[in-house]
Amino acid sequence: MLRLLLTLALACVMVAPLQAGPKERQKLQRRIIELARYFEAIMEDQYRAVPATILRKSHGIILLRQVKAGFIRNSGGLALVKDAESGEWSAPAFVEADSSGWKVSMGGQINDTIFVIMTEEGLKILSNDNFQLGTDATAAAGPTGNIPEAATLPEVDILVYGEMAGLFAGEAFEGGGLGPDDKSNATFYNDPFASMRSILFRDSVEFPIVARGLVEMVEKYSYRRL
Repeated sequence: MLRLLLTLALACVMVAPLQAGPKERQKLQRRIIELARYFEAIMEDQYRAVPATILRKSHGIILLRQVKAGFIRNSGGLALVKDAESGEWSAPAFVEADSSGWKVSMGGQINDTIFVIMTEEGLKILSNDNFQLGTDATAAAGPTGNIPEAATLPEVDILVYGEMAGLFAGEAFEGGGLGPDDKSNATFYNDPFASMRSILFRDSVEFPIVARGLVEMVEKYSYRRL
């Protein structure tokens, strides 16, 4: 009898994320839309845009938004990976950052950053529960402008674009923890087992319609010349 009660109690805990209301999912949908708009804005800026050559050669991208309100910092973002054989992009997985560890001075209230994963080693970090830039993967500010297909790119795992990249121009990135936002993934996909690893690498969820615009933009800018 005791074993049955424990089993039922565990089952209740596991399905708890399924009870999240539509408002929570709508907030996450808005996060996807806001990050898609930011991606489009930076890609329309020839001085900040990720070169098409780099997008084509990338293994994945992370879009991160850091918001500062007084002494409080909130960070949330999305990760997507590209299948090496088909070239298709995965469904997005929600990620979060440990803002206290970032070697960055937030002058404004909002900082948006694009991390472009360039190596298989860099891709492995998305299988970890937490990883540190500069420790688990090398990173540096990425080049901009039109880059020839045969151009020599920086020998790092991750190239960084956006406000944070400007602060670190010419330097290696250090510190800053990134990891899965398990609560958001479970809520958005209505599945307590929707982990970052399963979403990105196991095709375990149905691709959300709200994210199609973002993926279409990534594909479009992968073949556009500035």
